[in-house]
Amino acid sequence: MKRKDKITKGRKDKRAGGSLLSVAALLLLFILFSCNNPEENNCVKLPTVESFEALTTGPYTAVVSFSVSSDGDCTLKQVGVCWSTSANPTISLDTKIIIENPVGNSFDVDLTDLQLNTKYYTRAFVTNDRGMSYSNQIQLVTEGLQPPVVGTLVVKERSISNFGAVLQFSIESLGNQPVTSAGVCWSRTPNPIIGQSSFKEITETPGIGLLELEITEFEDNTTYYARAYVQSDAGIGYSEQITFKTLLVDYTVNFNTVITENFAGIGTQYNGQLHLKCSYDDYGITQANLPDLEAKVKKLGSQYVRIFFSSRCWNGDGDHSADEYRTSFYKVVELANATVKVINITYWHDSSPADMPKFAEELYEMIVTRGFTNVKQVTIQNEVNSTSITMDNYQLIYRRLDQELIKLGIRDRIDFVSGDLIDTNRPAWFEYIGKNMSDISQGYSAHCYWNWNDAARPENMQKEIVNCVNDMGANKKPVYLTEFGVRAVSGGNPGLYQGVYPMTETTINARLHLMFIIRGMNRGIAGFVKWDCFRAKYTHTGDQYYCCIGNGTDGYPLLPVYHALRLFTLTSESGWKVVSVSKEVSASRLVTAVKSPDDAQHTIYALNNATAASNMSISGLPPNKTYHVIAWNKTKDILTIEQDLTVAENGVLTAPVSAESMIAITTLQVNL
Repeated sequence: MKRKDKITKGRKDKRAGGSLLSVAALLLLFILFSCNNPEENNCVKLPTVESFEALTTGPYTAVVSFSVSSDGDCTLKQVGVCWSTSANPTISLDTKIIIENPVGNSFDVDLTDLQLNTKYYTRAFVTNDRGMSYSNQIQLVTEGLQPPVVGTLVVKERSISNFGAVLQFSIESLGNQPVTSAGVCWSRTPNPIIGQSSFKEITETPGIGLLELEITEFEDNTTYYARAYVQSDAGIGYSEQITFKTLLVDYTVNFNTVITENFAGIGTQYNGQLHLKCSYDDYGITQANLPDLEAKVKKLGSQYVRIFFSSRCWNGDGDHSADEYRTSFYKVVELANATVKVINITYWHDSSPADMPKFAEELYEMIVTRGFTNVKQVTIQNEVNSTSITMDNYQLIYRRLDQELIKLGIRDRIDFVSGDLIDTNRPAWFEYIGKNMSDISQGYSAHCYWNWNDAARPENMQKEIVNCVNDMGANKKPVYLTEFGVRAVSGGNPGLYQGVYPMTETTINARLHLMFIIRGMNRGIAGFVKWDCFRAKYTHTGDQYYCCIGNGTDGYPLLPVYHALRLFTLTSESGWKVVSVSKEVSASRLVTAVKSPDDAQHTIYALNNATAASNMSISGLPPNKTYHVIAWNKTKDILTIEQDLTVAENGVLTAPVSAESMIAITTLQVNL
């Protein structure tokens, strides 16, 4: 008994101890659980939502806002918005947005993928461990698509030309979708629309306000209907339609577009053998009448002159000594340097690398010792592609001269103008020079001669020359026409026009020169040297009667081409810029224009080749500007000062031009 009781007692004691331990453990767990999850036990209230409202609505979107007014004293688990086209939407719908573990108590929610122009019922919701609460229900209606709204379209004052106009319009509203484009559409029939009419877009990003668009794609003397437009995903908004008519003009000058930056000018060839006995004997030059010739040479005002240097200045020949050749040459260079801005010295015949040190010393003598600072260009070998000199040897000659001038310290004062090319294999020579000599060449040159009745040849030669240089790409340099002239017949000498009159003495010769120069300027030719200025001997045979001034025996008469070229030299300067003129509309009426580097002065040249007088209209000029006018060949073949002309309000000048004559319309005050 005693033993059982003990066991029993022992058992009772064990159970009692276990019960006490269990109670203690439960209390400890309760305390620990209560400390770690106080909200679970306190989450006895639902959260609440207030201030649910729609902030914005669009065609496909809306933004709603709400606040959690109470979290029910618990951590929020979710907030969000649900919506439907039926009342009282719930979280069970697919159309909802849920924010997990939200932070804060104010929320803006973007609703997307909505339908256009549709009523939606929307509620916000919030959840905690106790459960979920909904906000009040609100209704919102999405917008329909709103295209942009375009204001009035107008033509900018005085902007209409023969081919263009500046149009202005405003955007009053961008609508409610992203704008993709804006511009102007036009046609010759009413109500132009995008996709069926011509149009031009603005390049900047469209925005509210005034926009301006220059259109240069019209035809002259034409009535157009135009509307501004702004396009977005919501559609196209158009302005009210306007109508306007382009001008009936021959040409438009664009002073803001430069074709040639540094135009060397219009000039002539000076014969360096003027003072030799052979020239005196054949052409009536004397010491007594020489001042008259020199005065007329200066009065011509050549801006760009080319002079041959010959090795005869070192070696002489059977007729004249080296000293006679050299003395004559330097006198002619001195004459040129007195008035000419750009002088090109061309090493004439039998060029070789071995001659270049001596030639470099002659250039130093001219520029430094004698101060002939207008000697700015050098060319080696006249018409090299008519000689036995190879392309590679031609390059060697230039590189030898380059090194010699560097040694003398004057290379930076002289530009190399390589080429002087005639027709023979000219493209291949230009290609070689561009690829192999562009690093030492500052320009290229070519020669052009043609028969008076071959209208295609001068055009084709100019196009070929310009295309050859343009094809050089990065090696492109200014190109000059350093010899050109008109013949009556094929061959070395100009001959007789219609078998009767010396070609050089005719006005048609002068007009063909003017036509050639104007077209060349418009193509980007950087300077022109007419062959040649006065009559003197180049060789002991042949008669190169291409000059501007006749024989001394006749009193040095001024030939028609003299006056024609002087129209250029009186009304522009070397170093001016050639500006853009609209495309040629007629072979009988040609226009080109130049301006000073500071834009302060400019001149427009208008040539009428027709046999009847013509009123030539030119647009793009400053409105109400008054110009001076000088005419060639209105009275015989001389220059005359005509009545001033004033530009109209629309920027158009109408200039009367006599038959087969040319005028210079200039800001310069000219004295003949």
